Amino acid sequence: MRPTGRLSTLHGAFQSRLARIRVKIGRLLDPNVAWNHADLLVSFAAIELHSAWAVFSRNFFLSLIQRPISLTGKHIGVSSAIRTNQDGLRAAIRVCKPKIILANPDGPWSPQEEPPWFSSNTITASCAAIGASNITEVRAAFSIPQTIFRDLATFRNFYGHRNENTAARATNLAARYAVPRTPHPTNLLRTRKPGSPNSILFNFFDEARIAAEIMCR
Repeated sequence: MRPTGRLSTLHGAFQSRLARIRVKIGRLLDPNVAWNHADLLVSFAAIELHSAWAVFSRNFFLSLIQRPISLTGKHIGVSSAIRTNQDGLRAAIRVCKPKIILANPDGPWSPQEEPPWFSSNTITASCAAIGASNITEVRAAFSIPQTIFRDLATFRNFYGHRNENTAARATNLAARYAVPRTPHPTNLLRTRKPGSPNSILFNFFDEARIAAEIMCR
């Protein structure tokens, strides 16, 4: 994925990446899959999905600076003051991490100094900061009931560190899904939420797919 003048290109690249991850974890709910293997699959999927959305979000934002064409053929505009990627990043960092701009107003900025692109608050605030004409679509993408942007980072943090504290924070999320608390985050992500045919993890993929489509319209 990279910034582009056609959001259909970025959207297609993101959907392809989601599909590739899903293929690799396709047998996740099969009870015959050994638990250790399932744990590896869930860990891979949680980390990759978190990364995929963060990369998509950042490249979506940078694509707006090119005044791209949306999925529905609309030309998207931004403020005339935003001419380069650096202009856009400065505006995003100013609203999301103002202390960074005070210390380093002109850049360049490291990835750690940029906003947390996985966050839905980051992309909505950043798009508003550059005067994006599609801000309504961006906000609409996060106005529907979702759990991925609220909870996936907690699971990703567990799989990145694997300690008692990160495990407890992840398994404590069970109450939000109206399912019994399990001893391990992998078990929770493999659990089907009441009324849903899919596991919690697979629902995250569906929510990411829908949000990206709405943003790119």
